[in-house]
Amino acid sequence: MKTPYNYALVRYKHDVVSGECLNIGVIVSAPTQHFFQARLSSQYSRLSKAFVNFDSAHYKNVIAKLRQGFMRIEKQFSRQVNELPFENTPHALNDIISAILPPNDTAFQIDVVGGGLSMNLEKTVESLFKRYVQQNILSKERENKNDEDVWKSFEDVFREQNILEHLYPKTIRTPEIEVLFSHCWKNGTYRAYQPLSLDLQEAHSIEDKVFKWYGKLAALADAEEPIHVTLLLGLPEHGQLREKAIRSLRLIAKLPSKPDIIYEDEKYSLAETVALEINEHIKSLELV
Repeated sequence: MKTPYNYALVRYKHDVVSGECLNIGVIVSAPTQHFFQARLSSQYSRLSKAFVNFDSAHYKNVIAKLRQGFMRIEKQFSRQVNELPFENTPHALNDIISAILPPNDTAFQIDVVGGGLSMNLEKTVESLFKRYVQQNILSKERENKNDEDVWKSFEDVFREQNILEHLYPKTIRTPEIEVLFSHCWKNGTYRAYQPLSLDLQEAHSIEDKVFKWYGKLAALADAEEPIHVTLLLGLPEHGQLREKAIRSLRLIAKLPSKPDIIYEDEKYSLAETVALEINEHIKSLELV
């Protein structure tokens, strides 16, 4: 049986006067199935090339906050299984989104496009995201699998364990740098889950990305607030590049902070562990 749905595009409009914009995300709503899901791109290379004075740090910060806000709506939808659904119209979808991203003159805009019928709403979100967002990324800029793809793999499992509603963005500061982690929670110290794709075309690109994160994680030793980082790894399919990625990760494993390195085939056990830790933390707070 097909389910009616409506969808909207999230667009980045750098200059409100000129009106030039690029699609950066999709939102799908199917109230009869209590379904709401937003998919946003944190990649900004095409934006920085298209727009002068593009602020990448601000962009990443806004994307993290939007994800958190849309996650609250998703949670609200899922809790209303025994209640009447939201109205299933483009106008109603616009009203729902406006609570998180109200219509104004900022660079982040919503355009409610239309709707359709779907046999699988999760696949519809993926299909619309590829159609409206990913196809506009030049192939030479693409990784075989980017950080966002890796997070999506873990996100689905985290959603099943009701973990996502407890995660939020956090910026960790040191005297030298600031690092934004989009998926954190706190249990005494902050815990961050950072997707990291090493599914790249060249061996030197893999080394460069590992060295970059080695430097960031090493610098966090002087952070104002301590944080434990779990790297969620996406590896190359190619045998030699895969071996190169695993060898390069030994450098990060030597850090005094001992970040966890979790591969995609370990995502189910990780989700179970994180869910247990969060539930135990919540129970401990209730006893105080």
